[in-house]
Amino acid sequence: MVPRASLRSAQLRRGSRPAQSRWTERGVVLVEAALIFPMVMMLIMASFEFALAFRSSLTLTNAVQAAARTASAQGNNPEADFEILQTLEKNLSIIDSAEVQYIVIFRAPIIGSSLDDSALRGCRTTSIANVCNRYTAFDLSRPRVAFGCMNAFDRSWCPGSRRVRLDDPPDLIGVHVELEHETATRLIGRNYRMSQRSIIQIEPRRS
Repeated sequence: MVPRASLRSAQLRRGSRPAQSRWTERGVVLVEAALIFPMVMMLIMASFEFALAFRSSLTLTNAVQAAARTASAQGNNPEADFEILQTLEKNLSIIDSAEVQYIVIFRAPIIGSSLDDSALRGCRTTSIANVCNRYTAFDLSRPRVAFGCMNAFDRSWCPGSRRVRLDDPPDLIGVHVELEHETATRLIGRNYRMSQRSIIQIEPRRS
């Protein structure tokens, strides 16, 4: 016959095992959560950062294309560059203007030209006579009277000198915008460059 004390002790030991097991399981869950939570947060932040970058890229593309269409329609209007910059400012409204590094309005030799071409490379840093006009974010807010070729910011490639005649033929005009996108989460660094260009033929005019 088993003594009562031994029987009671055995019952207590059997009863304590489920409780200990529950505490062990809870501890494992907490450890797993501590390991997984940072990865989940990084995934959420990366998705958020990607969404912001995609929005900026899409906005920039649409703005440059709209500016190129304005450039084509303005032709040799002496205030054409003012109208182009106004179009850019309107379409870049959701982007901080401080992110705009520079804007180049240039005469494109061919439809596939870029500022990496030897003839256009200098336009990244300065305006070049009969080739391009270079602007900064500050120029987006300049008044109309600041333009018009004569001793103005657009005199290097004066809009009034652009070819528009159907039999000439009309110039190919390009718009290039360079941004330095500042990240919100710093997950992929502080900032990175983003650029877009669009080239179009100036709408021809009959002489």
